[in-house]
Amino acid sequence: MISLENYNWLHSVIILMVLMPFLGALFQALYGKLTECLLGVKSGRWLLGSLAFTFVGTSFGLALLVVKDIFLKHPADVCCFRFTYFDWINLEVLRVPVEMFLDPLSITMVLLITGVGSLIHLYSTAYMSDDAEYSRFFTYLNMFIGFMLILVLSNNLLLLFVGWEGVGLCSYLLIGFWYKNLENAKAANKAFIVNRIGDLGLLLGIFSIAFLLHSTYGINSAGNVITPQILDPRWLSYDIIFGLLPSILTSYPDYATAIALLLFVGAMGKSAQFPLYVWLPDAMAGPTPVSALIHAATMVTSGIFLLNRMHMVFEFSPYASAIVSVVGAITAVWAALIAFGQTDIKKVLAYSTVSQLGYMFMACGVGAYWVGMFHVLTHAFFKALLFLGSGAVIYAMAHEQDMRRYGNLWRYLPVTGICMMIGTFAIAGIPLLSGFWSKEAILHAAFESSYPANLLGVDVATLVGWTGVFVAILTSAYMFRMHLLTFGIPFVNGAERWRLIPAHDHHHHHSESEGAVESEKYDFSDDTFNFYRRELCSHGCHHSDEHHALDKNHEPKEVPYSMQVVLVILAILSIFGGFFLHQHHFLEHFLSSSSAVSWVKPEILVDSYHDNHGVLESLLYISILAVTIGMSYALIVYSRGLPEKEGYNEEKWSRFRLFAKDGFMFDSSLSRIFGRGGYKLSEGFWYVFDNFLIDGIVNMFGKLSSICGEMTRFFQNGNIRFYIFMMSLAILVIIFYILKGGLN
Repeated sequence: MISLENYNWLHSVIILMVLMPFLGALFQALYGKLTECLLGVKSGRWLLGSLAFTFVGTSFGLALLVVKDIFLKHPADVCCFRFTYFDWINLEVLRVPVEMFLDPLSITMVLLITGVGSLIHLYSTAYMSDDAEYSRFFTYLNMFIGFMLILVLSNNLLLLFVGWEGVGLCSYLLIGFWYKNLENAKAANKAFIVNRIGDLGLLLGIFSIAFLLHSTYGINSAGNVITPQILDPRWLSYDIIFGLLPSILTSYPDYATAIALLLFVGAMGKSAQFPLYVWLPDAMAGPTPVSALIHAATMVTSGIFLLNRMHMVFEFSPYASAIVSVVGAITAVWAALIAFGQTDIKKVLAYSTVSQLGYMFMACGVGAYWVGMFHVLTHAFFKALLFLGSGAVIYAMAHEQDMRRYGNLWRYLPVTGICMMIGTFAIAGIPLLSGFWSKEAILHAAFESSYPANLLGVDVATLVGWTGVFVAILTSAYMFRMHLLTFGIPFVNGAERWRLIPAHDHHHHHSESEGAVESEKYDFSDDTFNFYRRELCSHGCHHSDEHHALDKNHEPKEVPYSMQVVLVILAILSIFGGFFLHQHHFLEHFLSSSSAVSWVKPEILVDSYHDNHGVLESLLYISILAVTIGMSYALIVYSRGLPEKEGYNEEKWSRFRLFAKDGFMFDSSLSRIFGRGGYKLSEGFWYVFDNFLIDGIVNMFGKLSSICGEMTRFFQNGNIRFYIFMMSLAILVIIFYILKGGLN
């Protein structure tokens, strides 16, 4: 580890890197509206957008400075720094300081978060320029970046959990940004509630680690130190965990499985793995830049980061690792199949994110943690490009999101079309683009892994590898379907399907803006308590703050240059980013100190290309064939435009596509089982415990009081002569008692 004596400035740079986005959020919250009032709406928003971008961009610049002065001058395995600022919790049995940890894994995530995040901020300055809540949007967006930086830079699990919950809060605020549309509010609630399940698992995992370390190395019930050399009860700090936990897990592998699975539940929630993926497709309710930020650079990458950071625990449990890879494989296939039934361009991309996250977990499950991070990086490039490109399409098409109303947009949006094509090629795994390198690394790791990931005695790595090949076919097919339905084939005049829309006909209108909120457009079937219906009526059942119309006279136009520049930069990264990260095994060596499988013998680690050239060359051909099959299917079916069996008349749709559109009824089934079922269960508890038991006890005392009152009613009849008689009688009794010697 490098001495900090020559890098005293690093202590301040790290905390400044984290604070910059929060300062930006604070300024937007306190002075956003005032700035618009003083400078005017146009000038004020230009300044606010510039400041929001600058604060995040400053963090990115500081991260580049750290990389230039430290990580490029020293071997990655010695670039590990811990900075302690002050104590947060200081007890005899537990100490939790506010401390940061800088290593290759954390700086990689910082570059991703602030780099892609700053591009999304720049894009948003134009995309959101007409929104009435401009400063509120950038308040949440800056805060999102800040909490994500806390998550990846923290040196203990409790501080990581603060960032973890912070990004959950910000996602709730941003998904429900247009909260007057109650569908958006419901989507935000769904994301928040589903993530609580994962967060519970993560908390239990954190508590388990703290309890295990304290009970082994801490202070016993007599107040004596169990292990005298361990005097610092920082049981949740990484340096303590990685130093002490392996010796315990070696002796008690069941503890490793339990802790690993609890941590994985947390990762499943944030990174939308089956069955906790249901919140992510509905997260499209927020503005498109929010979708890009959540899917590419922040929230959904948290789970992969957690597995990489805590990979040591998973190494001691092949069973837990096998579950990780199998769940990733199931998620990848499941989401890819659902994507075929979607007509909303953002929903297609949402399910593609869920599927690609499955790829990342497949890699981590077979022990190739750095490969999972490799796909996180390349996926950030092309997924941010695809989401922002879809935002450009939505922007140009009067905020219409239904791909059935697109077609031949190459003619009107050439820059967006080229960039979206590059993103489609990259996610499909076309050779030499970014997605190709990371996807191939995942497949190589699965087929050639010696990592002992076993489930019920079955080595799952090969099974996961073939699943990855199948998902590659599906990904290529549904992504080229999306691209052809939106843009058509270059230089071939296709149908412009929005021209067929009668004037003022918005029956199929899918808008991501607030739009017209009308009570009849909502499904209240699951609104058991009439909350949403009451809320809707309280707003007068109409919110027409912003209404967009797409009709046959609409002429699409390219987005402003500030948005085009972002698309071009991301397109360049989608082309070359994976290649440069792959060259000379740069990323693998860079992350080796943070994400390498440390306990596996070096001779069985996969140096894939040189040792298995023949096998991997065959795998390369299989992978290219898979991409070609998917692309060929899309060209055959969609090159002539929208097939009749996928048009507006859903009665002509195939059963598979109808089933896929409804998510194979999984989400709705969960709502019925846990929503309505939970309501029925709580109703039963209410009847038995509240109505029968609690109310029964209270009513029993009331009845007893009534009976006692009836019994004493004879003495309280309101007759003064009766009261005088009773008083006289009582006096006589007392005199008689005294005379009999009662006082003695």
